[in-house]
Amino acid sequence: MTVEVPDNGSGPRLRITGGQPNLSATGLEKLKGLARQALERHTVQYVAYYIQGNQQFWQDTFDSEDEPGIDSPDDAKRKRESLHASGQQLHYVVARLDKAFVPVRSGRLIRCVFDVGDGAVFYHSPFAGEYLVGAVLAETPADEADAAMGQLCDLVRLARGYGGHQNPGGAHTEYDVEVEEADLADDEPYIDELGLGGAHPELGGHFRAALSPEALHYVMYLEGAEPVRSADLLRHPKLAALTVHTNHDTRRKHYERIGKLTYITSNRMDRTLLPLLGGVLQRVVLDVEAGALYYRRLGEDDALIGVTLDQAKVAVAEAAMNTLAQAIADR
Repeated sequence: MTVEVPDNGSGPRLRITGGQPNLSATGLEKLKGLARQALERHTVQYVAYYIQGNQQFWQDTFDSEDEPGIDSPDDAKRKRESLHASGQQLHYVVARLDKAFVPVRSGRLIRCVFDVGDGAVFYHSPFAGEYLVGAVLAETPADEADAAMGQLCDLVRLARGYGGHQNPGGAHTEYDVEVEEADLADDEPYIDELGLGGAHPELGGHFRAALSPEALHYVMYLEGAEPVRSADLLRHPKLAALTVHTNHDTRRKHYERIGKLTYITSNRMDRTLLPLLGGVLQRVVLDVEAGALYYRRLGEDDALIGVTLDQAKVAVAEAAMNTLAQAIADR
């Protein structure tokens, strides 16, 4: 079913198409209305809701006039079907990644970003077993779409009677970080470096500069799926409350494993998302209840992994990760 949104004079006419394959599902009208509002703000082009991998409803703007990333009605149909399939696939992809995070006691995955640079797919989970899938195909900035999906996720929680917010996307991240000059000097003794493959010693300086107890806590460089060098601040006393009842050496090994799994998963998803988004994944964010893991593709076979343990710093840590990735690319 397609509904034409009244023209407000702000651009091409918007048409919202939607469906509800699970016709037995009840209580979804409020959620469908919230998804429609997100589409009407032109920040996201596709929204679907899933329970245990089963799609409850979907809505998109692919049939609108001059829609970015859509070349024809047939192209709209193909990309819509591709997103339906990708949304179901995410149930299994996230379950595997979720299991990998269990040993580091950071909670479940609440947000994933799969970004090719000119298009992205988003996973936002308001509660266990249920999730929203969003997408932008071109032109719309991924950060704006991600923020819109985070806001929608919060509204879904409120509509279902849950209080508070999960901070998906770092909307409530504390950007104002006060760091005393003496604190900078005190960090160095707590930095642990591992030359896992014995290569690229020049990365050590970049890693030490990027790490801080206020934002980015672990970084790792991979060639293919193999960890080559890493550095972290996991022993820092300021992080003690974030690493309760975990062994630092074991935690490092788990981050190596999660990083390798993220690399492999991203390369597998490239084959699925290439026809939809027209490129390979450059950026992946795995946002858990306590912190986040970031993946950056640096070249054809090398990548960078970063971790923050603090959900209140996910956006600050990602900014530090962006700076680090650019510095390594420019070296």
